[in-house]
Amino acid sequence: MGHFVSRLRRSTRRDVRQSTIFDQLGFNIFLADAQGHGQSEGDYIQMGYLDRLDIVDWIQVLLRRDPEAQIVLYGISMGGATVMMTAGEPLPANVKAIIEDCGYTSVADEFRYQLKQLYHVPSWPLITTFGWLVQWRLHWRLKAASSLEALKQARVPMLFFHGDADTFVPASMLDQLCRGTHTKSQNAGGGGTTRDGCAHSRGHILAFCLAVFEARNAININ
Repeated sequence: MGHFVSRLRRSTRRDVRQSTIFDQLGFNIFLADAQGHGQSEGDYIQMGYLDRLDIVDWIQVLLRRDPEAQIVLYGISMGGATVMMTAGEPLPANVKAIIEDCGYTSVADEFRYQLKQLYHVPSWPLITTFGWLVQWRLHWRLKAASSLEALKQARVPMLFFHGDADTFVPASMLDQLCRGTHTKSQNAGGGGTTRDGCAHSRGHILAFCLAVFEARNAININ
């Protein structure tokens, strides 16, 4: 079962092309819209932090339908951050692997980067004001929304991607994320990403899934 999580301001229906590799690997595909996206409820974008708990709940829904399901979580950009934050939660043994593509180290780091990259302004004092607004409106602390901190608790094999040409999330975050991971992980580096339909990333996903499931005959490759 491939569990596919949407990126910022996009429905998973618009990202369905990236999920085709999992279809080719013989997975059933479950597409999950983040809060405030697509067909999901919610008035505010949660940047992956509260979405991680939704993913945990969706996993339980899938397991009620198929208790023997073997699950791979995959997300792009904000979806990548979402699955990394999900990795820090207690997950059932059915979750076999997590693949993140272009996710950020933390919501605060991403906000600082965007202020500098898009608006050319210093992060302080806006980052403090943003933190107050998050706590007031969303009822969680900005400091808590950290992929890096979640990865310290991860126990599932992980694969990391980040395209060098990404202008929304800095590619330099990739090395920080890989260094902060205490579980078995692979760094697939830069170049293209699955969002580009890149053979480089698709090849890494194929090799990673085969390694996780230990044998080619564990996955039906079309």
